[in-house]
Amino acid sequence: MKFRYLLAAALLPMLAGCTSGPDDGFVFVAHRGGDEMHPESSQEALTAAADAGFPVEFDLRKLRDGGWAIVHDPATDDSVRSVSGPIEDITGAQWDAARLSDGGRSGRTATWDWVVDELPDDVLLVPELKDRKITADDFAEAVRRAGVEDRVIVQSFDFATAKRLAGHGLDTLFLMTAKSAESPAEIAAAGISHVGPSKATSEARLRELKEAGLKVWVWTVNDAESAADLRMSGYVDGVFTDKPHALSGGRIE
Repeated sequence: MKFRYLLAAALLPMLAGCTSGPDDGFVFVAHRGGDEMHPESSQEALTAAADAGFPVEFDLRKLRDGGWAIVHDPATDDSVRSVSGPIEDITGAQWDAARLSDGGRSGRTATWDWVVDELPDDVLLVPELKDRKITADDFAEAVRRAGVEDRVIVQSFDFATAKRLAGHGLDTLFLMTAKSAESPAEIAAAGISHVGPSKATSEARLRELKEAGLKVWVWTVNDAESAADLRMSGYVDGVFTDKPHALSGGRIE
């Protein structure tokens, strides 16, 4: 255990600047904003990731009165205070008044409207449509209405949804498991620009995706050794991580 800790610590400088120079374009995507300083998916976590310059990943689910909450699960869990139940039964006012708690840390809940209004204009937003009630057409219209077409990469595990999002001209990431059947050529032909294979995906499969001209962001990678290996591989362009500051060698303030 001690050896692995020391090895991971030794790899951090490599993660900050390996391969082709001080900035090789490798991306650390802050998964749910990261969980290093604040509860994941909270306004505070999303803001900290954005202020550090990381692309900010988050999940969207529809509230009872039509707004979109930033939350992963279909119902609240023990981390959500002041409101409980299925997200689809919670109003926007109730969600705004709720608080998130995790290991003694607290944070404010967030929504799509808050993200587009409050996060800096130069931050890349990487939302995942978790809720089928948020259709590709609805999301494309919301992006245009907010004027954020040039800073959104939208994700979906559903290939038909990803294909439709790409058809709207949105930069789209198709999330994949190790068992996803779609071929790299089929994905690229759909106009999809990015793929998010799981970290269990084989090296050969990752190479095929990269050779098809797709940007490859692997999920979810939280250890320095794996991140360094992927970064130096030449066929992975980035990782989703709960530890963006630690893996990138950045400071946690």
